[in-house]
Amino acid sequence: MNNLIRAALAALALVFTPAITIAHEGHMHGAISLSGAFIRAMPPAAQNAGGFLVISNDGQADDALLMVTSPLAGEVQIHETTMVNDMMQMGPVEGDLVIPVGESVTFAPGGLHLMFMQVETPFAEGDEVPVTLHFREEGPVDLVMPVVAIGASVAPMQMDHSSH
Repeated sequence: MNNLIRAALAALALVFTPAITIAHEGHMHGAISLSGAFIRAMPPAAQNAGGFLVISNDGQADDALLMVTSPLAGEVQIHETTMVNDMMQMGPVEGDLVIPVGESVTFAPGGLHLMFMQVETPFAEGDEVPVTLHFREEGPVDLVMPVVAIGASVAPMQMDHSSH
């Protein structure tokens, strides 16, 4: 009986491993790598959603994120959250967002984030949203971002690959 259970679990692992690897291990495009990408689900009447990821530049020169587009949003802005007079304010980043050579830029709740605006059909947990990040040097990079629970702060099953 134990061997039957082990065999069933091994078969399930084989079936589900490729999707987990693609969604969470990271996406490499030239010198730019993207990891930990996710979007928070939206309440039914909402028109905006926050997206998060880590962009790393392993190239020989600085690059810059110029803009982000998605066919499921009328506009995607690169936003930052700042403190002004003891009040948190959110708004678009002015100019291009530089990704310094050898460094990573983290888009996380309460800081830099992608703001998906004019969304006609609210993103629901389990959806996948196609996104194109446009870089000065690397050009357009396509990514599919999974939609997670409304209050999530990290991608589901996020793995630490820093030792690989």
